[in-house]
Amino acid sequence: MDNKLDIVVFGATGFTGKHTIPYLHKLCEEDGRQLKWGIAGRSEEKLKKVLDEYAQKLGADSLNSTPIIIADVEDELSILEMAKKAKMVLNCCGPYQLYGEVVVKCCVMTGTHYVDVTGETHFQDIMLSRYGHTAEERGVYIVHGCGMDSMGNEMPLNFLTKSFQGVLNSVEVFMMSKFGNQTTTGSGLNFGTWSSIVHSLSDFRSVWAAKRAISLPKMSPSCPLRFPFSKNASIGIPNKRILPFPSPDTDVINRSQQYFYKNGQRPIQVRHYYLLESWTSILKLLFMGLITIIFSQFSCGKKLLLKVFIALT
Repeated sequence: MDNKLDIVVFGATGFTGKHTIPYLHKLCEEDGRQLKWGIAGRSEEKLKKVLDEYAQKLGADSLNSTPIIIADVEDELSILEMAKKAKMVLNCCGPYQLYGEVVVKCCVMTGTHYVDVTGETHFQDIMLSRYGHTAEERGVYIVHGCGMDSMGNEMPLNFLTKSFQGVLNSVEVFMMSKFGNQTTTGSGLNFGTWSSIVHSLSDFRSVWAAKRAISLPKMSPSCPLRFPFSKNASIGIPNKRILPFPSPDTDVINRSQQYFYKNGQRPIQVRHYYLLESWTSILKLLFMGLITIIFSQFSCGKKLLLKVFIALT
């Protein structure tokens, strides 16, 4: 009998992990799927507290009997043991360039499928180069970029590709922040995401090299960039200014398009833009971006950015 858990959520006490639990509970139990799942992390006490919290919120006492696995990225053996107990590990522990590789490595070693929510494209490229071939030989899936942004880009693109009457040449993505009933240019970041951004920017040369490594042919007709800071009624939101956005989701999509191209499909050109309400919002965003890039180049600057996260965002 196979006693492995179908899914293990690693990093279940963090922001992403905690938000995963109610959805996983619904997927595995309320929807009638016979899936076994568990949670993993460093502290048994915190893991039990999270389960108790959601058991009360959801009125689901069964959550308290969810299997708990103690695993720490500083202890590779514990990660290996966790991977052995799962058919798939959902890694919610970031920043991934600091804490992700050991989980990928152990999953490949044990034949366990790996999924994460990273937008750190440099990390994705390193994992592909180091473990991609072995994973393919062993039939292991390594699936990066399953966070809200990337999935929110890839899935509509796949839908368009299947539904479009003809050959889909290009897609433009326009993003803005919206909380409740208000649209805002403020940050919706959690600390883990902010930490990932800071550490990625600290090695922006490698990040840029990773972008350039995703090779796609030039297609015709081309999809030129829209003029920065302009307003355009054609997008259906005429009062917003357009800012070309170097989104990591572009790299996630282009990596998929590179795979499709190698398998005989025509790649789709994708452009990302951020929509802002005013010049004040634009200048604020550009200023904060510049400050973050400069400070992230120094260890003391990175520490400062992380410590004053709430004030900066």
